[in-house]
Amino acid sequence: MSYNGSGTFNINTAGQPVVTGTTITSTAFNLLTADLATGLSTALTKDGQTTPTANIPLGGFKITGLGAGTAATDAAQYGQLQAGATTIATVTGTDTYVGTLSPAIAAYATGNLFSFVAPNTNTGAATINLNSLGAKNITKLGSTALAAGDIVSGRVYQIEYDGTRFQLLNPSASSVASFSAGSTGFTPSSATTGAVTLAGTLATTNGGTGLTSFTSGGVVYASSSSALATGSALVFDGTNLGLGVTPSAWSASYKAIQLGGGTSIWSGASGNQPSFYSNNLYFNGSNRIYLQNGYATEYVQSTSGTHSWYTAPSGTAGNAITFTQAMTLDASGNLGIGTTSPATRLNVSSTGNGNRALFDDTTNDNTLGIYSDSTDIRLLSLNNSRGSYKRLGFQSNVMVFSASNGSESARIDTSGNLLVNSTSGSNHQIKKAVSVGSAVLEVIGNNVGCTFYNGDGGTPNAANAVLKVTSVGATGRSINAAGTVNAAGLDYAEYMTKSGDFTVAKGDVVGIDAQGKLTNVFANAVSFVVKSTNPSYVGGDTWGGDIEGDELEAARQTVDRIAFAGQVPVNVLGATAGQYIIPVNDNGAIKGQAVSNPTFEQYQSSVGKVIAIEADGRARIIVKVA
Repeated sequence: MSYNGSGTFNINTAGQPVVTGTTITSTAFNLLTADLATGLSTALTKDGQTTPTANIPLGGFKITGLGAGTAATDAAQYGQLQAGATTIATVTGTDTYVGTLSPAIAAYATGNLFSFVAPNTNTGAATINLNSLGAKNITKLGSTALAAGDIVSGRVYQIEYDGTRFQLLNPSASSVASFSAGSTGFTPSSATTGAVTLAGTLATTNGGTGLTSFTSGGVVYASSSSALATGSALVFDGTNLGLGVTPSAWSASYKAIQLGGGTSIWSGASGNQPSFYSNNLYFNGSNRIYLQNGYATEYVQSTSGTHSWYTAPSGTAGNAITFTQAMTLDASGNLGIGTTSPATRLNVSSTGNGNRALFDDTTNDNTLGIYSDSTDIRLLSLNNSRGSYKRLGFQSNVMVFSASNGSESARIDTSGNLLVNSTSGSNHQIKKAVSVGSAVLEVIGNNVGCTFYNGDGGTPNAANAVLKVTSVGATGRSINAAGTVNAAGLDYAEYMTKSGDFTVAKGDVVGIDAQGKLTNVFANAVSFVVKSTNPSYVGGDTWGGDIEGDELEAARQTVDRIAFAGQVPVNVLGATAGQYIIPVNDNGAIKGQAVSNPTFEQYQSSVGKVIAIEADGRARIIVKVA
């Protein structure tokens, strides 16, 4: 027996109660002492030898005389709670705060609430690590990271753990709990008691500029239907406007619009003033000044109705400009080139004999006509007293083109021959005194299509041809082509010398002997080839230079054209596509034969593979040099 579960201690009834004068049995005594031992073992001892094994209800009574708790598992005195025993005793750091709780906690738990005195003001997002349990983010208003100044040095703050982070319950910036600026574009940047700092811009839809800053001298302009912009694209110095450039130091007496590319449009500041359209200059009140190194030009509309064009030589930036008036259109409509006072509708004037043109009315004897000098009649004429510089004239029934001061550059003679840089010839001629390899003639469409150059190398074969071309000796080249060279022929051939006086027909198989010459004797051949039928290009054409007539024909009989690539009809009948043409001994001579499965030796000596059969039954092959 022991406690009955309701706090009553029951003694074993066996042998109980005892009777005076009777013997107490060992059984009864032992049962009694066992119950007493069980009961005492279940009781709490004041010296802490036993610990409770279940919750202890106090029945509405207090625990008095309780010692102050020093560990997380200790009970806390009411005085400790009043004194804030959960306050962080020590916090150090800035942004990365480190704190110590006394008593220490074993782990973070949702709902943990702590207060601390800030050691330093935060500069941005912050964390705290309590009792080395791990750094946790400090946030506000849920998961929002702290902003600079949310924690201020020396102030008391409360943080509560939400299971993931510590939320700061009283951030310093939260003295303004919420702010709404509607659609103005303003947002709260920071807040202190009694003051709110706004960030952002006032949108154009609310009457603002939408800009946070301006470019000095920059003009604010609409960059779209709903936005303004400022920058160096438009610069106004209070007097002059620059487009893509800061206006130069223009005279205060003038107003200018200056473009970034060097062009300026300017005029007097008031009254009826000339209009100026200039390039690469500005006017400082005394001189026109070069903006950059280079040439300068100007067009002026005067108040008297005159239009004037000016040019200046290349100059140095910052230097004064000296202009020459190059052309003038006066109020009467007379245009003068090279003169400031045109006398007629078109007055072209220049220095030198004939280096000018006048188109005048007949009243002033300034006519457009034909005039002559001592040597020829000129198609372009001023009058007999003025002379000429360049002309087209007629001299002794020959049309002469003169480049300058009568120096002839071309003519068409009485036979109709065009002679360029030549005064006589039986054919059309175009000559130009240039170095070897330099251009003589260009035949031009929209672009240069064909250019002829001066050559000095070799003499082309004397045999008849549509075009004969020499070469440049230094390079050996005659024709360079940027694109393909197209021809109707089907093979590439080269002239080879024959070893004797024999005839090779087009498409015949022929041998090459040990001296590299053509042979028609099978036993003398070390290799075999086929004669070209319709070549598109022929090499080795060196046998007929500087000879003519019978000598040319005799030289022709010593060579023959041999195909080295392409397609050639070969004089073999009965072949089928896919076969090979091999040379065979024909009673000491050489002829071709078609085989389907040549031996290796036959393949080595074959002259090609059949790809088609011609209309006359001959095999057409792709040439293979054996």
